[in-house]
Amino acid sequence: MIVKDPAALGPVEVAIIGSGPGGSVVAATLAKAGKNVLLIEEGANLPQDSCQPFSFEEMKQKYRAGGIAAAVGRPNVAYAEASCVGGGSEVNSGLYHRAPGDVVDEWAHEFRVEDFSEASLEPHFVACEAILQPASYPNTLPVASQLLRKGAEARGMASNDVPRLVRFSDEVDEQGVTRSTRFSMTESFIPEFLAADGKLLSDTRVQRLRKQGHNWQISARWRNHKVKIDAENIFICAGAIHSPALLQRSGIRLNAGQTLSLQPMVKLTAEFAEPVNYPGMGIAGEQIRDLNSDCSLGCAISSRAHLAINLLGTDAGPAHAVRRQSHLISYYVMARGCTDGSVRALPGFDDPLVSYRLSQRELGNLGRGLKALAGVLIAAGASCVYTGLQKQPVVENPGQAEQMPDSLEPGADSVMTIHLMASCPMGEARNRTAVDSWGKVHGQSGLYLADVSTLCSSPGVNPQGTIMALARRNSEHFLRA
Repeated sequence: MIVKDPAALGPVEVAIIGSGPGGSVVAATLAKAGKNVLLIEEGANLPQDSCQPFSFEEMKQKYRAGGIAAAVGRPNVAYAEASCVGGGSEVNSGLYHRAPGDVVDEWAHEFRVEDFSEASLEPHFVACEAILQPASYPNTLPVASQLLRKGAEARGMASNDVPRLVRFSDEVDEQGVTRSTRFSMTESFIPEFLAADGKLLSDTRVQRLRKQGHNWQISARWRNHKVKIDAENIFICAGAIHSPALLQRSGIRLNAGQTLSLQPMVKLTAEFAEPVNYPGMGIAGEQIRDLNSDCSLGCAISSRAHLAINLLGTDAGPAHAVRRQSHLISYYVMARGCTDGSVRALPGFDDPLVSYRLSQRELGNLGRGLKALAGVLIAAGASCVYTGLQKQPVVENPGQAEQMPDSLEPGADSVMTIHLMASCPMGEARNRTAVDSWGKVHGQSGLYLADVSTLCSSPGVNPQGTIMALARRNSEHFLRA
């Protein structure tokens, strides 16, 4: 049921705050088990086809603050968060990975996470994959993928097409590539939730929580009206920034927002003599992970709006992106992050202060990755590569690529991210975790987290698959308790 007026709501068994991959999986799991569940989302309830994917209009519709925010540091790290029903799944590329086994073992050991291993997570990954069916391109690869693979092979590196959470059609685009659409939360778990008599309340910002006897009271704003909602149990699934901020505003501070990890990214844009960028091509799934386990190279969004942003710091500038869009493709370098950030709610402000300090390891991985990626694209036939570096903004031949620095300069080069996590880590190591091994907030009854904030650190891969598996794991534990 879509809730039209929250004033008519009575008490619920479970309220879930945030409808991204974590919240949607919790909502569907608990509603199908017969619980009275309310799913609360700050953003609007919009279908996938409300705008062109990866467009400027999508940024305005479905991102918080139009996709413009930054973690304060040296350098500042620009980040983007979704704000809509379905969360990040509605705007991302849907690249699907499971958490690497060595990362799972690391979390289990260092944070003392109970019953946590590849084997124990396997049924939860399998159950989510049965619904979402991650898929690779069935026939021809996009040109962006072909170029990355061609350059990788020329440099003796391996490149692979990563499965994505999409649905392929019977049509092909101008490249001859099978068309696909996102298979997001609004196409999968949220319909399952609604079919199981779940209630969805959008356009509602939760401001604070207060314990009242055995229940919780949620204070929120719905379309500029103050509302209060009573719930026996609450799952906070508002993401790495807003989950700890909500806990802090509610007076719950134990290890909430004291850490923050992200996966820093830098982008470069390659220009080719022949047309390589086609309308509506989205993001290709090709990735190179040959450098080391802490660094990957892949295809980025190459829509006109994103190309213009990527070329802001170059002499070519956004106007070049408009003139030469069909000849330009952007790629990224992504590094596994540390946990040297924090989230701090500020009195009187809607959004918290986010800070992050890039380590020398991260700066080195990004620098070496950018150097390798520029060489790969030159080997693939790029006439020039716009690196985004202040000291070497353009590379036109292999020799120039080899002269690129092995590390980014703090404060000088542009860094961004779309993956933030680990602000409320899980585990039994109470000195460094905010929730227990199953997402229950330390020292609180009836209060849980089940989102990206509970990851212990950066997994080094796209985290959505891991978030959903953990959300299902924690939901089932809640049902057994």
